Amino acid sequence: MDLSVGAALLLFAPCVPGLTVGARPIYGSIPCLRGRVSAVVCQQPVLPLAAGDEEEPQWQRTLGQPSKSDPYRVVKRVAPLLLFHVLWSAALTALNEGCGMQLRIPALLHTLLGGVLGLLLAFRTNQAYTRYWSSCQSLAELQQTVQNLARLAGHVIDSDPKLYLAIMRHLKAFPVALKQHLRRAFSPEEFMRTLSASEIDFLCSIDPGWQGPHSAVLSTLSTLLRPIKARDDGSGQELALWGEMERSVGQLQSIASSLDLVVLQPPPASYSLHTARFVLLWVSTLPLALAGAAMPPLAIPVALLGVAWALYSTEELAQLMEEPFGDARGGKPEMIPLDRFASRIVAALNGEMVAQRALERRVAGGSWVVRPADLQRPGSTDVDFDVDVDDYPSGV
Repeated sequence: MDLSVGAALLLFAPCVPGLTVGARPIYGSIPCLRGRVSAVVCQQPVLPLAAGDEEEPQWQRTLGQPSKSDPYRVVKRVAPLLLFHVLWSAALTALNEGCGMQLRIPALLHTLLGGVLGLLLAFRTNQAYTRYWSSCQSLAELQQTVQNLARLAGHVIDSDPKLYLAIMRHLKAFPVALKQHLRRAFSPEEFMRTLSASEIDFLCSIDPGWQGPHSAVLSTLSTLLRPIKARDDGSGQELALWGEMERSVGQLQSIASSLDLVVLQPPPASYSLHTARFVLLWVSTLPLALAGAAMPPLAIPVALLGVAWALYSTEELAQLMEEPFGDARGGKPEMIPLDRFASRIVAALNGEMVAQRALERRVAGGSWVVRPADLQRPGSTDVDFDVDVDDYPSGV
């Protein structure tokens, strides 16, 4: 049976009533997936890019609808503080103008502390952006390493096609497993589109208090690579291939540890609290300084609204960026869309498999510069790439 047909039967078997592979249902026997097969496996795959994501002009993003131009609702998150400062400044102005009170302080104090506050906010925002950008770079390195592993796995496609498919399944499962680990939420049904039934059952059997599903996937990948090392005949070719692929698995573990550190170790809470209190004190006493500078009374609340919006929005952006994977307990959204990231990697690996199959057919045709004899060792025999679909459910 052709590989593409076999993979399609494996993937969509739960969608067809009564269809079994290997004389038993593929996913129905797994307790943690019972009742959730059709809803997940039979749905359409998530597109890596949403339709209509064209880049908008700067003026349209600035003056557009808040729901589109500000997807993280920064203004909404700081709106209670803005309302407080407007009412507070209006009350102080009313006391000064209506009751004849002289609630004023010299403007020089705010001028001196304004420079300190600006440096503090700049340093905090830069620190938060560094955490955000380092996470983005780690995810980009993750995609590069996974695709490099998929390319190297193509060297075993002729000698052991079942091993190749098992490696590719776990490479596609790794970004999904890492996404769940970063969110601290294990969801086995997300693996239905990538792993076989026995492989999902293995993930379900692992203690949730362990390192997480991504560590189990990496351990499985290392185990799958051992046959490549064992097949070395003394020439060192398989040994070199195994060493390169094992180093890539180690890189995946290192990347996962770096991302895990971002989740487990946020910036010191005292630093964030000090910055927030500094901004609160400075903005709260600003109406007194503006009154001492003889600003028109009606302009003071308006000025406070603009100043408070600028400072609190900057502080709120820093709080969001310092936790790029969100915090459900604190109500912080994801700054990095993990679902889209995982979908892109899976789509890239699917394309890699299609391209590898097309290259195999091109070489087998004998009309390309690379011919079948060029990919065989002296004395070796050609191995058919087609795999019986009955071999899939049992895993490797």
